[in-house]
Amino acid sequence: MPRYSYICDACGLEHDEFVPMSQYQKEVPCPQCGAMMPRTFAGRTPHTLDKPFHKPIEMYSVAPETPAEVADFRRKNPDVQLNDQLVPMARNRAEKLRILRNAGYEEKS
Repeated sequence: MPRYSYICDACGLEHDEFVPMSQYQKEVPCPQCGAMMPRTFAGRTPHTLDKPFHKPIEMYSVAPETPAEVADFRRKNPDVQLNDQLVPMARNRAEKLRILRNAGYEEKS
């Protein structure tokens, strides 16, 4: 049975698990927080998820526009800084993935 690597977008945990080949696409529950973990193909480790970006990433694609959207964004992402144009600023990869997930998106790379 092969061992596959998973990374939890919710808490950043990296986890390896033995899974039958017939279930290679199946997500597994995170042993730390319970969120579903997609299989990862990149060689990432938890410490790289929290490593600060050289410069914060401005996430225009998920920027709130109306006052209601701003309030909803701040409720879902209380620790995320918005710039003067109300664009979220991701300080590390884990924060970027969390912002995307909270907006209903996922990274495909």
